[in-house]
Amino acid sequence: MTEGEHMTETNPTTTESNESTTPKDRTWILVPFIAFGGVLIGMAVPDLIFTAGTGGCVLASFLLAYLAYRKPKKDIVSLLTPLYAVLIFFNDSFDPTLLLPIQALYAASLTLLVFRLNARFSRKNDLPRKFIEEEEGEPDDE
Repeated sequence: MTEGEHMTETNPTTTESNESTTPKDRTWILVPFIAFGGVLIGMAVPDLIFTAGTGGCVLASFLLAYLAYRKPKKDIVSLLTPLYAVLIFFNDSFDPTLLLPIQALYAASLTLLVFRLNARFSRKNDLPRKFIEEEEGEPDDE
């Protein structure tokens, strides 16, 4: 076996194991860009405030849910963001004067959720906190 063949055989295993723990995929950057982009278009063109702002927030919610679904550990909050978007923006008792602040706050919350998703749910071998605390020596109720 030559040196080049050895490197070819070891590289696929390292890329597969690193793919789930440290993804090189930067798709998460699209979530704040789409959400805040829609809000900014809605601010610039007042006739499109509902279409662009709400559309950007809903589309970014679906993208965040897709990203959460692809992670090795599933984040239920990020997976349910499309449902939240539908409940918030397509409500009959919605006050139109509050549309822009709600869109901006929703876009900010999506941004925080995408950072949380990358920080807490990307590593495959992490255990939930309660299991870690039990292993550190907390006494059981006996």
